[in-house]
Amino acid sequence: MNNIFKNRKRFWLFPLRALSFLLLGGFIVMLLWNAILPTVVAGIGYITYPKAIGLIILCRVLFGNFKGKSKCRKCSSPENPDKLFWQEKIVAMTPEDRENFKTEWANRCNKK
Repeated sequence: MNNIFKNRKRFWLFPLRALSFLLLGGFIVMLLWNAILPTVVAGIGYITYPKAIGLIILCRVLFGNFKGKSKCRKCSSPENPDKLFWQEKIVAMTPEDRENFKTEWANRCNKK
């Protein structure tokens, strides 16, 4: 019975925490934008606090989708069959194959 009241208290605190993170995030975005972008990129002006909050919301809609979890967590899951396949493949490689693999990926990443 005591757990039910704790969960209710946490439930009602969630909107307050979300709002405070949004407001604090807006302030941080405004400070960073105004400190960096106008001096680095010509033609970019300063933004106000409401515009910074709007920018955070726009980025969440476009990139975060308000889900709270990124798609990468699924990929890094231990139960992911692709991850298990590559782990087993790398473990089965000989030391020479591993070195060739590392060299090949280093060459791919360094190409421009």
